[in-house]
Amino acid sequence: MPQVYHWTAYTALPRNTALQRIQVAVHSPAFITDFHFFSDLSASLQLEVPGSHCAALLEALKSVMTVETREPLAAASETNVLILLQLNFSGGSGMLRHTIPEVPG
Repeated sequence: MPQVYHWTAYTALPRNTALQRIQVAVHSPAFITDFHFFSDLSASLQLEVPGSHCAALLEALKSVMTVETREPLAAASETNVLILLQLNFSGGSGMLRHTIPEVPG
């Protein structure tokens, strides 16, 4: 069983802007293995990253938003680490709506 970290992040950035910046921060060397969106209020991401890159990933995420960690980072290793990241968007209303274009005919 891999080491598991629980991180919680907060941002005042608009949801789509924050997600784009997070994608850039996570891109290398981590992988997003699962995600779930909860309206425009929050998102839950599951990340896998080599243990030796956890600190760099945490710093990259902190450059985009406020990140809280529950447990200290373990010693660096090449074993993959599972990170459960809960994102919270302070500007969310809970009423996310998408415009659906009309289909002719």
